[in-house]
Amino acid sequence: MSSHSNSRPNMPWSNGEVKTFLSLVAEERIQGELDGAARNEKIFLELAEAMATHGFTRSSKQCRDKLKKLKCEYRAVAVHNGRRGVDKRRWKWFPEMDAIYGKRPASSVRESVVDSAGPSPVSSCTSGNGQSLRELISERLAAAAADIFSEFEKTIARYEKEIDRQRRLLE
Repeated sequence: MSSHSNSRPNMPWSNGEVKTFLSLVAEERIQGELDGAARNEKIFLELAEAMATHGFTRSSKQCRDKLKKLKCEYRAVAVHNGRRGVDKRRWKWFPEMDAIYGKRPASSVRESVVDSAGPSPVSSCTSGNGQSLRELISERLAAAAADIFSEFEKTIARYEKEIDRQRRLLE
């Protein structure tokens, strides 16, 4: 097996490539190997070879990075959509990713793509601007708390105003 060194290093993945890749990743055997592998380079080499048989040239590293990014985005959307009172985020690949990872234990979603020698799964998951998922969630929680507190203050002010109005009516 080769790692396809002639792969397209900075070319974005087409919808067809992602769809094919996710169908390969969804296979029970692949999921089982990803779940059980401490070092999973062999699995990503196999995925790169399978992609090649479908006419897509990607290296094992590109396959690993793509799955990592897809999982990070999946987790971010799932966390966001799990909050009450927020508009649900839509993401093109959410249904496919949810079919693969939605019913799986959270630990296998985090760990199955990360090499045991690599950084922590959560801290290595970054947003587009380089923020870790943990920082992003913390920032969003702080913003949500500030919004809730602001709404709480407005509600109290409305109630106080209404109480004053009713007192004046009673006088």
